[in-house]
Amino acid sequence: MTEIQTASLCRVTVRAPARTVDLAVPSDVPVADLLPTVIGYGGDDLEESGLEHGGWVLQRLGGPPLDPESTLDSLGLRDGEELYLRPRTEALPEVHIDDLVDGIADGMSRRPHGWSPEAGRRLLLGLAAATLALGIALLAVPGTAGWIRAVAASATGLLLIAGAGSASRAVGDAGAGSLLGLLAAPYFALAGWLLPGGDLGGADGDAVLGARLLAASAAAGAGAVLALAAVGVYPALFIGAACVAAAGALGAALITLDLAPQQAAAVVAVVVVLFGGFVPSLSFRLSGMRMPPCPPTCSSSSRASTRTPRRTSTPARRWRTAG
Repeated sequence: MTEIQTASLCRVTVRAPARTVDLAVPSDVPVADLLPTVIGYGGDDLEESGLEHGGWVLQRLGGPPLDPESTLDSLGLRDGEELYLRPRTEALPEVHIDDLVDGIADGMSRRPHGWSPEAGRRLLLGLAAATLALGIALLAVPGTAGWIRAVAASATGLLLIAGAGSASRAVGDAGAGSLLGLLAAPYFALAGWLLPGGDLGGADGDAVLGARLLAASAAAGAGAVLALAAVGVYPALFIGAACVAAAGALGAALITLDLAPQQAAAVVAVVVVLFGGFVPSLSFRLSGMRMPPCPPTCSSSSRASTRTPRRTSTPARRWRTAG
């Protein structure tokens, strides 16, 4: 059963030039949709007189005119607040703060590109992503035993998936959870790359490359699936990572079958191009939508869309469209 949620009501008092109006308005209604109702209740001549001074605005006492595109909820309006309906050219002046520090703080908070909690969150996510990318680069540097680096990469990937699930489901931050889950796949890929061992520059370099690439692709695909299960949002990101891992696994399997890396890359490219042709229809099927059939020829399409108007024989001489 579908649960329908309605917006809460915000009860405000609007003081118009001639009368006072008490309204109970849903909090998700924009100010631009509220103004015609207020003007209609505020007086009989408000609509015509508004043409003389550029219209009407709503504002708090001591505050600027309310943004017409903003909703009552986004403006922070609460029950019992009073708004003033004023001509646009005669808006009430804003309050001036004598305290210099408070004035500077208020002015900085009104700047469009000032610092905000959302900016701090984005900076933190960017620093976390840069740190995790640096961690992958450090683990990829040879020097320590391969199995130690593989264990460290696997442990980091598992911790990232756990953190992604906590951020998405417990905290409710889907963006941070998706970022952590997406970064887990490269760590699993690095662990899979390091586990087989072998020398890429040796006589059996192609076989070592195929084994490492196959293990890395399988681990990355598994990590993407686990991250999707943990996060539960933005499936396109993780499905895309899984598709890249599948393409890498196909190329690795071809290399293990004694195919040269260049030939394997060519086969993978052909498969990807062929698969790309089915992406639109596959997208429609996965979304539950039906793709409209294309006309066989341009002439049939033009005939199907052509309508010839003709006059009927009715006394009223109405027009109708005939195919």
